[in-house]
Amino acid sequence: MKIGTILTITTVLFFSLCMSTQDGQTNQNPTAAPPQPVKIGERVRIGDIVSISSTVRLQNGTILDTTERAIAEANGIFNENERYAPIVVRVGRGEIIPGIEQALVEMQVGETRNLTVPPELGYGFPDPRLYNWVPIIAALDSTMEINRTLIEQENLTDIKVGETLLHPTFGLRASVINVTNETVTIQYVPGVTSYVNTEFGSTTFTVINGTTVLMILPNLTAGDRIETQTGYARIAESNKTHYLIDENNPYAGRTLVYEIKINDIEG
Repeated sequence: MKIGTILTITTVLFFSLCMSTQDGQTNQNPTAAPPQPVKIGERVRIGDIVSISSTVRLQNGTILDTTERAIAEANGIFNENERYAPIVVRVGRGEIIPGIEQALVEMQVGETRNLTVPPELGYGFPDPRLYNWVPIIAALDSTMEINRTLIEQENLTDIKVGETLLHPTFGLRASVINVTNETVTIQYVPGVTSYVNTEFGSTTFTVINGTTVLMILPNLTAGDRIETQTGYARIAESNKTHYLIDENNPYAGRTLVYEIKINDIEG
């Protein structure tokens, strides 16, 4: 056999093996969808689900929040408990403040805009009803009526007058003085102290002479943040006897400057 013939046969066999291998790879995942391209230039419409990157500043340039980890780290606001990633909203559903939502329908994918958002198009104005003075040391009645279900959650179902139990929230030892089908009335045992983690931090409850429970809140200062049942709040003021709790949105009453980028339209 001639050398040219051998080379021709070898080339044909090699080409056949390559095609066979490629076919095999294709057949391993025949239903894989190609990646969807980013829709650069496509305009946002009402009802679209959009991915947005955002950085919010005060008018003096101070950065308050961002979806970008690098920006947070560079400006000293990085929080390891935060998830730094674009936010996803459906336009027209009120999922974002009006000042941004109104601008979105004028933007297109890949576009970046700086928006100045006044309070009326942002987080509104502070509500005076959301300011409340809370005593640092409060005297409570040592006798308390508790919903029976709270006690039964502690696996105490057969409750009798004269028994001693722990308050399900405060952890104070108390005597049962009355029982009905719906409530249990208890009286705290004198001389007992308990430390309970409340929204203010570690709070002390001390029974004095069997008639009074002193609730003593931890040492907080103006600007400290606490977590309440309705969300986050801050200590607006403090003195020797009280804290002024502000449950307004921290951005309420502020004109904010947003840098918004439309990353993509999903779907």
